[in-house]
Amino acid sequence: MTGCTTCGRVWAPHLAPLVCPECGTALDRLDMSTVSRLIVERQHRLRERHSSPTLGRDGTAVLNLAIDRAMVIDGATMANAQVLDARRGGLWIAAHSGFPNEFLDFFQLVEHDSNASCGAALANASAVWVRDTARSPIFAGSQALEVMLDAGSRSVASVPVTSPNGDVIAMISTHHRRPATWTDRQKLSLERLARTTGRILHGLRLPALAR
Repeated sequence: MTGCTTCGRVWAPHLAPLVCPECGTALDRLDMSTVSRLIVERQHRLRERHSSPTLGRDGTAVLNLAIDRAMVIDGATMANAQVLDARRGGLWIAAHSGFPNEFLDFFQLVEHDSNASCGAALANASAVWVRDTARSPIFAGSQALEVMLDAGSRSVASVPVTSPNGDVIAMISTHHRRPATWTDRQKLSLERLARTTGRILHGLRLPALAR
């Protein structure tokens, strides 16, 4: 593999540019152990960049654990958790795994009427299952579709995280690199995970989640 030891991006040798387009560093041939280390370090930096300090360490840790568990449940390669900003009526990314910067910047704040599965799930207060991003009316003809496809998201599930009284306070979304379907068991498991996450977040009494 070929990669940048400064920012952690890696490429297959036949696809690699001469210098990293993100930071301008000359690229090196890397062994797999170095590649693995760079990927982990890069994901950590990206998580830190997009995590909100208003959630605090405990809230961010809960959401990171939730998306890790969600990816195990349905075999996703990417996932993110968003928290509802009740004042602005939108969802902002608080934890994530596997996404490029362009995706994180574009979807940093999603409103209920946005071209996004999480926006649709927020508007309806119910889970949204998009089997094929490219064919979904949610994304049709939008810039969001281009960003999704560029990030490698060909299917997505967005499941509302609710407080004990039923208010949506956050969202968990999993993304797949191919069109996908979800079994009833996977759907139930993701919804159960979302409810459990909601109870834990509610119990932390975080200022960011105050209604």
